[in-house]
Amino acid sequence: MNRLKKLTPDLFLLSILLCWMFVPEALSCFLKANSLAAISSRFTFKNNIPEVQFSPSSIVFGPDFSIGKHFNLTINLKQLDSTYNLTGFEFRIIFNSSLISVVSAYEGDIKNFSNKDHGTFFMCSLENESSLYLRNFLLPNTAGEWEAFPEGNLTLVIVEFKTLIQDSDTLYNGEFSLDRICLYDKQGEDIPFIPPQNATYTMLPYEQPERFIDLYMQYPIPYGGQGFNEPADVVAPAQLVTLHADAAFCEKPLSDILVTFRIYDNNESLYATLYNTTNENGHASVTFRMPWPDVNPERFIGIWCIVAFAEISGQVVNDTMRYNYEFLVSISNLTTDKDEYAHCENVEITVKYSTSLKREINAILEVVIHDELLVPIGYFEIVLKIGGTACCQQKNYNTVRLLVPYYAYSGLATISSAFLDISRIRISPEVTETIYILPL
Repeated sequence: MNRLKKLTPDLFLLSILLCWMFVPEALSCFLKANSLAAISSRFTFKNNIPEVQFSPSSIVFGPDFSIGKHFNLTINLKQLDSTYNLTGFEFRIIFNSSLISVVSAYEGDIKNFSNKDHGTFFMCSLENESSLYLRNFLLPNTAGEWEAFPEGNLTLVIVEFKTLIQDSDTLYNGEFSLDRICLYDKQGEDIPFIPPQNATYTMLPYEQPERFIDLYMQYPIPYGGQGFNEPADVVAPAQLVTLHADAAFCEKPLSDILVTFRIYDNNESLYATLYNTTNENGHASVTFRMPWPDVNPERFIGIWCIVAFAEISGQVVNDTMRYNYEFLVSISNLTTDKDEYAHCENVEITVKYSTSLKREINAILEVVIHDELLVPIGYFEIVLKIGGTACCQQKNYNTVRLLVPYYAYSGLATISSAFLDISRIRISPEVTETIYILPL
């Protein structure tokens, strides 16, 4: 027996198992006293194996009109022991892309354990229409060490989705699952875990009342206000707006129904009343242009409201649609890295902008510098995809560098920036900032 104890731990355990196979009665007491101690000295056992979970486990929309609704799906890690030394994870979320689409993804709690100087490395990308790849790693300090490790109940990642489809007579069901889940310790080794149960998604058919009118504008579903009392997306200054209304009785379109469109401004005052009669498809439309006068046009900026009325079989029905009347994008700040520049020196310009757009559009960010004699000495433009917000303003930053050329006149120079649409029509107010160009 002393010889066995002098063997390496692996051979020691193997010897015990072989003896157990042939003389179990003689070694039962020995195993209880010695082998468990040897095993525990070689392997570390945790009190809990962490569990990966979806939250919520079930997502249901309907019977209200629910196309274009945003919702969050959270992936959590429960009962994590800090001795696991978790430093990162990666997995794929599998979903039905015909029912929903990904809007964005956000870091969870791991960033709270990051080194202040190095932070985390967070990555998300669509591998295909139905698979979202996610990973995040805690970066070590300059000595290659981690100052703290995550523990307890954690949120790994939050994914924002958007609903795509709903019918009056079809129930849609889908699932969320995680594929190729890996949790890593500081050595890059796998950490054991309990895999999650799939989360479910249900879209109930919408319930259309017996007498029905639906008011919306020219934007596609769900950005035009389609559905009962649904808001529409942002309307730009002086934009031409086409209002639509669909009238039906027991889901059958009604022709020759007079529809009244009442337009209320940002002060809740009646701005205009328009009329039209439904065609054979139960559809009526009117068109008007939003006001943008030469004097103080900003007084019209705010939330506007439109109400459509119609009498159907002796009963008046209505639908309400609200929308923000404002610039599609606004530059809130234009800054430079310093105030004075020599010739042939780069000017670093940071543009901070925001938008309330729910739909995504391509826009051109334009930056130009004029010297004191109004000579253009620098120009930059870039096409950006803006919008895609759920309910509030989305804030962004973009930094550009422009060279002060040798021929620039010394003195005060003006930097101006604005956003244009693809047809090069301005969709934001222009913002300016001044710098000083030093004499040669």
